[in-house]
Formats: sequence, structure tokens, C-alpha cells
Amino acid sequence: MRGPKKVGFILLTVAFAWIGSFSVTSAMVDWQELKQLNLEEQPLDIAASLNGDFIFVLVPGAVLVYGETEDQPTKRIPVDQGFDRITWSEKNKILILTSTSSKTVKLLKLEEIYALDLSGLPLKGKPDAPVAVVVFSDYQ
Repeated sequence: MRGPKKVGFILLTVAFAWIGSFSVTSAMVDWQELKQLNLEEQPLDIAASLNGDFIFVLVPGAVLVYGETEDQPTKRIPVDQGFDRITWSEKNKILILTSTSSKTVKLLKLEEIYALDLSGLPLKGKPDAPVAVVVFSDYQ
């Protein structure tokens, strides 16, 4: 190497040596408490949906389903007492429960049900029907 290439190589070597001499001794961490759930039963395991809409808490004999903004469970799903682990499959919307004592795996398919307020809207049929077919359309 000659001339400018040699000088560039030396400067680059010195720069890397200088940068490498710094050591990171600690990193800063910041947090914000979003929620605290006070349970009446001993939690065995917990799982959450990827989008954070649901938190599933496994307690002896049940899965408690919490919504994102709820302080109380919105649903209590009864399960056998022996299940001690839980995980959530986002792709298939399946809760996977395992029991180490009975060597059992149980899959629970969950479906979200939405309540729609149809008061004041034109409708056909009984207003108190258990199922509503709602059509949204745009003529453009």
C-alpha cells in the first residue's frame, strides 16, 4: 500500500481501535405499568394474544379471559383441574392447555363474538332475534 490508501488504512484502524475501547457497562430501561390484575385464585400460567386484545390466565379448573381494558374476566372457561400450562396460537385462534401430571394436551378453538347495537337502524324481522345479519354497503 502506498500514499492515500496507506493513510486511509491507518486512519480506519485507529478509528476501529478507538471505538472498540468503549465498553457498555449498563443500559437504561424505562417502563410504564399498564394494568394490574388482582386474582382471587392462584394463577398457574398466562398467555396473551399477539395484538394484546386478550389475556388468558390459567387457574385451577378454569381459564379466565380478560379483555385489553377489563379489570374483571369477561369469560370463564371451565377446564379439568389437572391442566397446569397454557399457550395461545394466534394463527388458528386456539388455546393449548397441557397437563404434566396426566400427560394430556387439550386444544380449545376460540371465536370472537361481536355485539352490534342496531337500535334506531332500519331492520327486517324480529328486533329481539338471537342472530342478526348486518349488511354494510356503499353504492359507489
